[in-house]
Parts: sequence; C-alpha cells; structure tokens
Amino acid sequence: MDSARQWWTGFTVFVALLLLPGCMNTQYTAAETEPTPAGFVEQTKQGLILQPAPLYGSHQLSIGAVQPAGKSPFLLLCDEGGRAIDTQRPLILYLDGDYRSLPWSAGAVSGMPGCQPFETDIRTLNTLASVERAMLRVYFTNETVEHRISGTSADYFSRPKMFGPQRSIGRFVEAVQENYMSSGIANGGLPTANTD
Repeated sequence: MDSARQWWTGFTVFVALLLLPGCMNTQYTAAETEPTPAGFVEQTKQGLILQPAPLYGSHQLSIGAVQPAGKSPFLLLCDEGGRAIDTQRPLILYLDGDYRSLPWSAGAVSGMPGCQPFETDIRTLNTLASVERAMLRVYFTNETVEHRISGTSADYFSRPKMFGPQRSIGRFVEAVQENYMSSGIANGGLPTANTD
C-alpha cells in the first residue's frame, strides 16, 4: 500500500513539475500582451504614448498624447463616434480664460484608430494639466463640439481626479521630462541651448 501511495505522490509531483513552467509562461505572455489602460503612459520604440483618457461627461471623446522619438509632442483627440475632423480648422483649448489654437497634423500618428493628432508643445500640455478650468472646441465636418476637459466635484465621485484627463496629461509631461533628463545623462550631460 505504501509503494502505491509513493508511486502516486511521485507521479503527481512529476506532472506538477511538467505543468508549472507552462503555467508560468502563460502568465508572463498574458501580462505582456495586456493593453495599457486609458490614461497611462507607455514607452515604445516609436516614442512615448499616453493612452487616451475619456473626457468627463462624454462617452465618445477622449484625449491622449504622443511624442515620437526626436519630435515634438502631439495632443490626440479621439472620437468613438467616428466623426470626420475638419482638418482645415484647429483644435481650440480654453485654459483658465486663455486659449490655444492647435493645428491638425497629417500623418503624424499611426496605429491609433479614431484619434486625430494636433501639434502642440510640452509647455501647452503642462498648462493643460495644471489649470483649474480647461475646455476644448473641436470642429467636425458637420458640427462643432465644445466640451470640458476639467472635471467638476460631481465628476470626481464617479472617477477620481487622479484618473481624469488632466492628470493623465500631467503623467505624460512628467514622462517626457524624465525621458529627456535620462537621455541627456546617458549622452554625457544634459543638452544645452545653442548660443550661436
């Protein structure tokens, strides 16, 4: 009886050892292919990408950002409704009473269906992330839409501010600055302005 029990115990351990590497490999593969959640920054070979975060009070509009390697950043406006952007008109940002006009950029971003790139800079994105009241105006071919980017107290009950679009843009700005600093240090010092 003891030899049968030892045999089954040995067989069970042997099967477990055979299956364990496959299970670990499956978990690693699944984690590797899981998409980056909305509002979080991802480093890719092409550059930094902020996965679009939905605007408060809108189930169709979201904003993200991308900074291709060696280029200026772009603000992404994504529309799940599939409306066509009027490419001749800019995206308008209202930032605490000030406004910025961001021109549309053809072919700047690929692989993000439903998202349109608009030219911007880190200073504008930093301002967008830090102002009290932020709104946008987007021109589609058949309509103009104005929508708030900043949330209200009621919005924060359903989605805390730290997961909102402004904080997401703030994380992107921090990632760009960190990337800039680390690339400068890796190249033997921080880049300096040309004084010629």
